[in-house]
Amino acid sequence: MKPEPGICVECGAEVVPIRVVQHDRGAHSPLNYAAIDSNRSLVRGRYPLEGEISAELCTGCGRVHLRAKPF
Repeated sequence: MKPEPGICVECGAEVVPIRVVQHDRGAHSPLNYAAIDSNRSLVRGRYPLEGEISAELCTGCGRVHLRAKPF
């Protein structure tokens, strides 16, 4: 059974969208993800990104729900 959108799977309270950011050298950027078997680029040394992480916060228990949003 799939959880209802906007309802916490742990306590049943309302969840609200939040922004999870990465702070790097004074700049903020959204969290992204890469495939587990990806390799770093030889030129830039970065992993090829697959998508962005979205998040929701439960107003009752404080649980953070993370979801993958492919590009």
